[in-house]
Amino acid sequence: MTREPSDVALSTPLANGYSVVADASAAELRVVAPDQRVCLTIALLPEGPRVELRAGSLRIAAEREVSLACDSLTVEARGDIALRAGGAITTEAAEQAHRSTRGDVTVSASDDLYLDGETVNLDVPHEHRPPAAPPALRTPAPGAGGP
Repeated sequence: MTREPSDVALSTPLANGYSVVADASAAELRVVAPDQRVCLTIALLPEGPRVELRAGSLRIAAEREVSLACDSLTVEARGDIALRAGGAITTEAAEQAHRSTRGDVTVSASDDLYLDGETVNLDVPHEHRPPAAPPALRTPAPGAGGP
């Protein structure tokens, strides 16, 4: 019995123990580690390709520009996040919220600091403040309970 090409998964072993698997029935390409962990998946879906990468670390280096364009972007880190620039860092959004759940928020400048808004409120009672974060980022304060 001959198998149709769409039912075939072809695996090519690499010298370092990894293998590249082309699965025609799932319309996927996978890189599989020697311990059978899937490290990279490229799925060819009707709405477009989906790339999934699972690694111990990820490094991206570009000579010029790195650009991301999407409907929504979420970055989660179990530890710190550091942003550094040799030039300016500019953020712009319809609204912005910055919140520290355990400690101070420090703003410092080696020169002048400017706050420009229709109204600048200092020490406003909690019940008069706008929400501290968009719904996707809201978490209860430690000890406050929650879902």
